[in-house]
Amino acid sequence: MKYLLICSLFLLSLPSLAQTACIQGRVVDTNGAPIASVHITGTNSTKNVSFNTTVQADGSFDADGLPSGTYVMTTKDDAPTSSAAQDTVMAVEKECSTLTLERPVRAKIHLVARNLLTGESIHDVTAAYQHSNQTEWIFSGTENNSALVPPHTDLQLRVGAPGYELSTIDVAAVQPGEQTELPVSLRPKATGCICGKVLDDQRKPIADAKIQIQPEDNLYPTKRSVTNKNGEFHLARLQPGPYSILTEASPAEYSMVATNNNLAFLAIQPGAGCGEITINLGPKAAQLKITVIDAQTQQRLKDFEGSVSGENWTIKLVANPLPVPAFAMASVSVSAEGYRTVKTEIPPLKAEEVREIKVELIAQ
Repeated sequence: MKYLLICSLFLLSLPSLAQTACIQGRVVDTNGAPIASVHITGTNSTKNVSFNTTVQADGSFDADGLPSGTYVMTTKDDAPTSSAAQDTVMAVEKECSTLTLERPVRAKIHLVARNLLTGESIHDVTAAYQHSNQTEWIFSGTENNSALVPPHTDLQLRVGAPGYELSTIDVAAVQPGEQTELPVSLRPKATGCICGKVLDDQRKPIADAKIQIQPEDNLYPTKRSVTNKNGEFHLARLQPGPYSILTEASPAEYSMVATNNNLAFLAIQPGAGCGEITINLGPKAAQLKITVIDAQTQQRLKDFEGSVSGENWTIKLVANPLPVPAFAMASVSVSAEGYRTVKTEIPPLKAEEVREIKVELIAQ
């Protein structure tokens, strides 16, 4: 009896197994060209069965293991706002059924890509598109710098090329079959570097000099380095473009103020080569020693603060004596707790000269 029941169940299952089928097909545009990245949904409402699949790069798709019956097929581009193709009724029998689904002709955007820094033309670009409220990027394919995109929807286009950063551009909806040009500027990747040396007025290397470089467009952060015992420094992974280079060597008796000697400029070219520069700091700074006393008691004050200002520069009193650049005229401003601030004019000071000045503060 047990064996008879098992055999009966097996025989009952044969018809349902025999009725599984599949759908194979292609998605093309109205010119017969294959379209990729299209979502397909098939629904058999009678048997409460549905399936979803995505079209391959060659436009093909397949779905197997389906119960036989009638399916309503719908295709839709990745764009949530794109119009779905008209429903197609597909009768699926015991074997694979073949279906061709048609979508509107895609638009072609020719990417006129140029180097942002040099203006040179860029070839071999790649592109992917994304719709405004989605996160997935879909490769659009690029042939001769042209990208194929779905029509009837606004999108973003992400463009790149070997050796360049990605650039994202908003593109308004285009019409089926439309061909248009889109200018694109790509920034070279950070492949540049600077090799330099810092020398004194005797052309001897200066160790422990602080190097600070800043891109003139201020799009990237400041980078810093320190010279070794041979006065050499190296900075890598720099974006191509013009840079200002400020050298501060106060331990070697040079001023901390930017002057024609310690402020230099260098343009980093696209590519892997390093820009080279030698910075000659010239004569050493003048030394300004400040003594602060109580105007009434003539006692020396140790705790005070202030600054020295010349034409287009100001230095805080962070050292005493303080390295300052040679100047025609400058002033020193000094204050201390419980005293009024005093500002004193300083006569011209020559390079490498040592000057001592006395400032008297009046109690409040």
